[in-house]
Amino acid sequence: MSDSRQSRQAVVDEDFLSATRNMLFTCGGVANSARVLIVCEPKGLGYYDDALGHALLHACHKLGLEAKLTVTDFEPESTELPAALVKAMAAFDLTVFLARIGDQVRFIPLPDGARAIVSYALSIKAMRSPFGTAHHKPLVAIKALIESQMADAMVRITCPNGTEISGTADGGSNGISDASGEVTIRRFPMLVPRPVLASRFSGRAALCGFLIGTGNSYYEPYAIEFDDPLFAHFEKGQIVTFEGSKKDVERADRHYDHISARFGVERNFVHSWHAGIHPACTYHGKAADNYKAWSGSAFGNPRLLHFHTCGAQPPGEISWNIVDPTISINGINAWENGELKPERLPGADRVLASDAIVSQLFRKPEYAIGL
Repeated sequence: MSDSRQSRQAVVDEDFLSATRNMLFTCGGVANSARVLIVCEPKGLGYYDDALGHALLHACHKLGLEAKLTVTDFEPESTELPAALVKAMAAFDLTVFLARIGDQVRFIPLPDGARAIVSYALSIKAMRSPFGTAHHKPLVAIKALIESQMADAMVRITCPNGTEISGTADGGSNGISDASGEVTIRRFPMLVPRPVLASRFSGRAALCGFLIGTGNSYYEPYAIEFDDPLFAHFEKGQIVTFEGSKKDVERADRHYDHISARFGVERNFVHSWHAGIHPACTYHGKAADNYKAWSGSAFGNPRLLHFHTCGAQPPGEISWNIVDPTISINGINAWENGELKPERLPGADRVLASDAIVSQLFRKPEYAIGL
């Protein structure tokens, strides 16, 4: 047996198998006889763990599933699935994207009959942790409760760094068509509720020290850093101005000018926002060491709220990130200083009582977000 094969088998322990069941059966909704296509990026790109695809393939086989691994090129500005991949997907019951293209096309319709998941667990370690093993259904239920409570609600967003935003949430339909009203490719793990449209919101967002992409397109520089605190002021979904040092304001304005011109999108449009809901979502290390991986995984932690800006089509091209938000929904602090308090939502007691592990995670959440 080769060393690489031994390595792959060593990581497919019960925790990894539990996460695989959670991904494929609970999130994906497939049967025990399902055929699974695993789509990976080429090795060495530094986003997904290079060993993750083979580990998932081996786990599928251990679970008695027919599975195949394929590699698709990473295209920084993908807007559709390659024709060859669409054809391949038709032969399988479920496609799992361990590739950024699954996130890039998450808002477009899938081919008829196709079912797909994009994984935000980027490594074997993440899959084996409570992030991957915590049961998917209670988190989906919490997501639904938040969305129900948010509909037409008066919302106020603050943070210790000076965020002050308020407005009225939309009624629950934001024009993104699929069964959940959000994306067409299923998320695993469940990280965020449906985005709240920003057209009825105004205020001041305290940015977390940088502007970063949204995972829609990968451009350079993907993130720009600031030397001092910077605030973004907006009114009814339109950027008005940036507030901070002259150098940082000019840097932010140049970035918006550049990105809006490059992609031909509305420079000042603030599309929507949402905050993380998964208490076991972590990012160890520094965001600045790999901004692309950070932006594609850390956002599910309740300590982060992000806005989608620069473009009227979701999800825009530039993200604002707010740290440790307090989000008041009709006077109830559903998030408080970066902690989601699901027990404050009507109906959440029943959900939390149904799963002791998920309930415990909310009582003792993870705090590492790479900042």
